[in-house]
Amino acid sequence: MSEKPETDSNQEEEEYIVVCDNCNDEINCMKENIYCLSKNKMDMAICVYCFDDCWRELKFDGWECDDFSQQSEVDQS
Repeated sequence: MSEKPETDSNQEEEEYIVVCDNCNDEINCMKENIYCLSKNKMDMAICVYCFDDCWRELKFDGWECDDFSQQSEVDQS
């Protein structure tokens, strides 16, 4: 049985790390959700906490995200 060297597993894990464009926290995409937003030709990835705090403002500012409609439904219930 062969094991991967530790550096390989660290490199693989780093590939899944995204920095939140709002709060600059590191997010492991394999363990936590991220929200991908777009506006014109710009893209942004934000963490769950930032999305929950400012999704209305981002939507009002013209950012687009598939999860905006789902969030609106949650707020209405």
